[in-house]
Amino acid sequence: PAHSWPEEVAPLAPAELEELADLIWPAGPVVAGDVERWHAEGFAFREEVPFGLRQQAGGPCGLLAVVQAELLRALLFGATADEQGSLPLPAAEQILADETVPPGDVAAAAPSGETAPAADALATLLGVSDETRRTALAEAMLIILARAAASPSGGPLTLVLPPATTPSEGAMLLPPRALSPSPNGLTARRFEPAGSLAAARLALREAVAPGGALTGAGGVLCLLVSLALSRGLAAARGDMDVGSDGCLTAAFGHCTQELVNLALSGVASSNVFDGEVELSPGMCLRGVLGQTQVGYLTQLEALRYCEVGTYLKAPISPLWLVGSSSHFSIVFGTDSAPVTASPLEVAHCTARRAFAAACEGDGGTDGGDGGLIQADKLAVALRALGAPTDIHAKGDALNALRAQLELPGTGVILWDDFWRAALELQGLALPPQKDGGGGAVPMLVDAAEVETDEQMAMRLQAEFDNEVPPPSPAAIVEAAAIVEAAAVLQKAENGSASSIPVPTPAAAAAAAAAVVAAAVVF
Repeated sequence: PAHSWPEEVAPLAPAELEELADLIWPAGPVVAGDVERWHAEGFAFREEVPFGLRQQAGGPCGLLAVVQAELLRALLFGATADEQGSLPLPAAEQILADETVPPGDVAAAAPSGETAPAADALATLLGVSDETRRTALAEAMLIILARAAASPSGGPLTLVLPPATTPSEGAMLLPPRALSPSPNGLTARRFEPAGSLAAARLALREAVAPGGALTGAGGVLCLLVSLALSRGLAAARGDMDVGSDGCLTAAFGHCTQELVNLALSGVASSNVFDGEVELSPGMCLRGVLGQTQVGYLTQLEALRYCEVGTYLKAPISPLWLVGSSSHFSIVFGTDSAPVTASPLEVAHCTARRAFAAACEGDGGTDGGDGGLIQADKLAVALRALGAPTDIHAKGDALNALRAQLELPGTGVILWDDFWRAALELQGLALPPQKDGGGGAVPMLVDAAEVETDEQMAMRLQAEFDNEVPPPSPAAIVEAAAIVEAAAVLQKAENGSASSIPVPTPAAAAAAAAAVVAAAVVF
């Protein structure tokens, strides 16, 4: 369908389109079908799940999942783009700051200041009105774009729209250079200053209204281009690790980790750990720089390919993007309490990151999980901790603390000792032991004390084995008769020349016992 755009909209320049194509599509040979799937996808809701976005084909699920999570955050917690970096508003009486919610909609399901029970919230989500879900969808997109524009060196908040006229059949809005040299006229509206959210909000609501520009083919791709321009093309490339593929999509049209991080945090970093790891001067691995509103979990961590940092594992809101081997999905809750950290938990995460910072540049990449740091790196850890300057900058105070924490004769500081000193510097203390002893015990469990997956599997198997009752004698006798009869029947069918012997009663009973035991287990 044709669309009418305000006068502020201008076509993207050819040079900018080429730079966009290089950033978005993978380098080297590109499969046309991977690109076509992005061009075919628009923003539409599923019939059976009114608050759920529909995906037609593989590829864009990473970006769609982040939009879905922010949509749910707007519906459940009244989140808006005006509150970037702040806590969500549980059970707000308004789903969006500038709009009155129709009676019965999600954010008004509980009195102000309370969290709606999960069953009530889900029931209300399933009954959400079309107007409200589209308003929340527009706000979700605005949150993602505003976050990218507000990041360091970010560009102006930009909304990219498909052509006002229907493209010719087979034409691509943004083809890779290898497939076609002539993009089909994307247009952009840039909102300057970046704080002018009201105009952007109105434009997005128009774009996701029934028949709107982003609801048809190319809508998801236009949001991807909008996100890249809102971050800034040069800034997005600078976010990525040196040596990375340097693009936002990968083989089969899948979203790269850089694109997922850009949508979640506003920065296109290449890793999921907290902060940055400097391997050598000029060589830095970039992770997530702060706590995100929506979290991230991945199957790759269970396979020991990566470790997700606490910024993504413990988000501000109870929503997580979950990455499997071939798809992204969402898990969410309606209560913010599980993701609200206590002061001690916050101190523990801060100390862990400071301890890891002291390991950087030593050729190790364990992020401090080895349990020790070099004593001469104590000042680095204290600066990362945010300790007072007179502690880590003055020689006498620093030397005294180092002598107190250093393991005698080793030149290293153990995590446990640093953790207790970090608590004291942050004005906290560990609780006393329950037995009344003079020592102290940590309230949090360190990684070394956590049961590993292998240990858990062995423990659960042992518990299961103990719970499985042995087969009764009657069951064994009955199964033995069946085994013996089956053998006799098979010999009769094969003729007297068959070499298959009839099992003895003892052998039949043993086989039957194994069959019954297997049946009980499985």
